[in-house]
Amino acid sequence: MKIEIEFPEGYEILSYPIEAAIKRTALGKGKQRHEEYSGQSFSDQQIMRFSHGWRLDQIQKKGFEASHLPKRDAIGEIEDVIVYGCAEWLKLNKEITDAERERALRKQQMTQHKIKLAEMDNGTSFEDVKNAMDKFKEGE
Repeated sequence: MKIEIEFPEGYEILSYPIEAAIKRTALGKGKQRHEEYSGQSFSDQQIMRFSHGWRLDQIQKKGFEASHLPKRDAIGEIEDVIVYGCAEWLKLNKEITDAERERALRKQQMTQHKIKLAEMDNGTSFEDVKNAMDKFKEGE
């Protein structure tokens, strides 16, 4: 699959290490080490299920290892750092999107609930309305 990305002038050079990192994880060391994920999309692999701390720890560990290796070997470790960074970025963005979707749904439900309350008979006491709102906020 080929994807064209428009880079701001002077930043297109960043495409080279990113492309190398993707190839390493999909076709090289990543494929060899994690054969059980063969055929799975990156988002379905175990790396995407780990907690934030784990990926960030891996980035730190790989960075430390790279600083103590010959340059050619260090490049591979830096490519791994790029992949772990991308995985963390994807995970955080998914959580933000999921949270925003949940907030929007709750806001819609709250609006619908307020409309229903407004449609209630005028004889409804303030206490009944307050209790209904509290129950809604608690998710009942």
